Amino acid sequence: MANTLYDRRARVTFSSPTSLITSANFVTTTSDVLVIEAGEGGARPAGLRVSFKVSKTDGKEPNTAEIVVTNLNDDSRGLIQKKGVKVTLEAGYAATGVSRIWRGDARTVDNVRDGADWNSTIKGGDGERAYKLARVSESFAPGTQAGSILQYLANASGLQVGNTPGVVLNLTQSFDQGYVVSGQWAHEMDRFLRGTGYTWSVQDDTLQVLLPGQASTAEFPEISPDSGLIGSPEFGSPEKKGKPALVKFRSLLQPCVPGAKLVLRSRRYNGPVRIKKCSFSGDTHGAEFYTDYEGVLLSST
Repeated sequence: MANTLYDRRARVTFSSPTSLITSANFVTTTSDVLVIEAGEGGARPAGLRVSFKVSKTDGKEPNTAEIVVTNLNDDSRGLIQKKGVKVTLEAGYAATGVSRIWRGDARTVDNVRDGADWNSTIKGGDGERAYKLARVSESFAPGTQAGSILQYLANASGLQVGNTPGVVLNLTQSFDQGYVVSGQWAHEMDRFLRGTGYTWSVQDDTLQVLLPGQASTAEFPEISPDSGLIGSPEFGSPEKKGKPALVKFRSLLQPCVPGAKLVLRSRRYNGPVRIKKCSFSGDTHGAEFYTDYEGVLLSST
């Protein structure tokens, strides 16, 4: 597969949100404002360049991205500065196509002249508007099951509900005195799940609710020397006694989402890894086009 990982491609899509006022929906967009395609061969207009740095974790804080597009025309620079714009970053290769790397809310868009070039820098957070703006207010009667409360919170987030329907079915304990949620959605989500043993994160505008150490059902390519693994994985001690060992490794750019399980093939370890963090660095005109992974081993060698 490694011989197909060349001739880079990147696509950045800017979309208009349906609403900037209510917290009812933070994912649906009315239309694509602008789609930018860039690459090595003939896939880009003359001078167009896309570079990016993305950081994603399995924690509740929004995953972040900084994307730089070089030499957009005047009209395009104006379009991407609309308030509340949603951004989707995809990257990959001519032979394998592009895959989603990050989707989230633009926090700032700055157009700066650099000599003969214009650099448009977009900074944003995944699910950031929901994290900051979504609010809840609901009282649940005595005897309400925990799953019903999670269902309410998932719907009230204004995000895609992800795997929460399956978790709802598992939360059968009830609140004899009832339960009240009121205030910032992210705070109430954290408070509620603290008593269930689950944790939550937002991955590409989608809720992910998992038990500690549990892997999601998302599937990603096996990472090996034949599929882009660079160098040798670095192994570290467990975060806590009795927990799985840590591992860090790098590959040519591949898609990944924290919480997912993928297979690592190397001289020292062949087996599954649960990803805790992943970061992406890329430049259609530069040297970087990598994914860096941090995770825990799920089986012994």
